[in-house]
Amino acid sequence: MDGISVEFTESVINQFCPGDPTLRHFEAVSSSWSHVAEKRNAKSNFDLVISFAEEGMCCNFKNFNFGNYQLPSLDFSSLELRNVSIKEIATATSQMLTNDDLKIVLKLLRQQKHRLKDVYINTVVSHCETYLPVYTKILNSMPGIENLYLSDQLIKHWIVFNTHRLECYEIPESLESTLIDFVNSDNPIEFKGFVKKCRTGFLERFVQAVEKKEGKSRFQMEDYMKHPRNSENLRWSNGWLHNRGHGTGDFHLVLRKECLKCLKAKMSCQCPF
Repeated sequence: MDGISVEFTESVINQFCPGDPTLRHFEAVSSSWSHVAEKRNAKSNFDLVISFAEEGMCCNFKNFNFGNYQLPSLDFSSLELRNVSIKEIATATSQMLTNDDLKIVLKLLRQQKHRLKDVYINTVVSHCETYLPVYTKILNSMPGIENLYLSDQLIKHWIVFNTHRLECYEIPESLESTLIDFVNSDNPIEFKGFVKKCRTGFLERFVQAVEKKEGKSRFQMEDYMKHPRNSENLRWSNGWLHNRGHGTGDFHLVLRKECLKCLKAKMSCQCPF
């Protein structure tokens, strides 16, 4: 990595391990997690990965535990960030990453002066509820976020966040009714699902619910399984729709709720509702 990536990681290295020549490069930081954890007396066995991307250049802090670190002097204000990734990965000990850990992350994110367009969040299934207050704080404190990408395990919780976009890879049967109820509610938001697996019965029910609420003109039929680009990449198996395109043949479920006054998306509209 070079440019902004090197400068960014250098500032972190200087604070974590000042004067340590073994941690002068990103690769060394990534491979020296155990050393840093021991040196800082870290008690949580999570790998916390925070990735910042600007026009294809990534700044990654990989395999760091921020729970016991104080990072008051980190300054992101000079970076024109457009994307943020937060990923929590449990280790064999399954120790919990605390909300305080991610609060530090949020504090750092707020320092950058440009709004974040996309936020990607993946988390361990068993710890979903632990992080919900943190995700809520992300959205409440950073209203400029346009797209929130969550793991498929967080679909059910996502619908309370009132964001533009949802990315998931599988809609389990247990969440079908939740999403149908969501369509039938009065949520004035735009819903997009990039799905790689769901039951065929759910897909039909979802389309029917959307068309009943919004009308066929509001529902972009071409954006899901009927899209020509996807027709050869989909296959049926045991009542489930699978994607075999590895990202090239995702089908979309789209529900757009637009303001009837200015015809802009709800999040872009200034009209009173």
